[in-house]
Amino acid sequence: MSSLVEPTYTIITLKMQLETLISFKKIALCPKSSIVLALAITLCLSIAVMASTATLGGTINFDPITDLVWDQEDPNHEVTGYVAFDSSNDVPKLETLELEVQKVGSKGWTTIDSQNYTESPKDSVGLPDYSDTQGYEFNFKDWTIEAEGTYKLRVTATFTDSFAKAKATITVAVTPDTDEDSEEEDLDKNKVKNEDEDEDADTLNEDDGNCPAAPAVAGKLLKEHKVKNHYEGGNYIADVAKKMGPNGEFRDVQKCDIDEYQKEIEDFLDEQGAFDEEITKEIANETQQNQSDKKPKHNQK
Repeated sequence: MSSLVEPTYTIITLKMQLETLISFKKIALCPKSSIVLALAITLCLSIAVMASTATLGGTINFDPITDLVWDQEDPNHEVTGYVAFDSSNDVPKLETLELEVQKVGSKGWTTIDSQNYTESPKDSVGLPDYSDTQGYEFNFKDWTIEAEGTYKLRVTATFTDSFAKAKATITVAVTPDTDEDSEEEDLDKNKVKNEDEDEDADTLNEDDGNCPAAPAVAGKLLKEHKVKNHYEGGNYIADVAKKMGPNGEFRDVQKCDIDEYQKEIEDFLDEQGAFDEEITKEIANETQQNQSDKKPKHNQK
């Protein structure tokens, strides 16, 4: 990782310059002492440049960030990765880490989070998730996405013993979240269009041409139970769509076997924990009501 300039190369270059100067007989224009002084100054400046070019302490590596959707209810996103460096010989050690963000088109960078280890610098360790590379993992949890768009994320690391700091930048696209109607329409493999989420359950008993596919049925069930399509790390409607057969059947039940089809989808959603949140809310409401009933009532005078 060293970026130091070889001293030999600098000395050879100075020698060539001096020989060129002599070959053009410019040496006669000034005393020998002046040439020696000029040569010494040039050599000192070259050494100073060499000394100021520090060895890079390490490199920054981001974990991939893809398919990022802006969710107004949960706008926070983690930025993870690792700093590759090797302190097996006691240096360098990690001193600070900083995460900055800039929305493309805006000016300046905003610091999102910083971690300071100056009092106790971090040694490198083997990282099992990264082929046992020597380094240190980072996990910034405080990036709050304010709107859709394209963002640049920059992580900077500093090291001990005058090692040069490391920087790396990644560009991330944040797309808008689609509403429930368009989402269900996209996921419906049979492209059932203009499905009204508020239509009565009786419309599920129509002929084959009007038998809603599994994603539409799932959306209706979730809405009836007041459960959101999204959950952490996934989407219930997408899970249902993946279980559909080539002709719209769901777990071997044909979609126009209306009652059984709906029951099979409801059972599947229940197995995935879709209705746990609803049950939790009901229990909490009952508990709150019971506690309220047990409170002593003061007699009015």
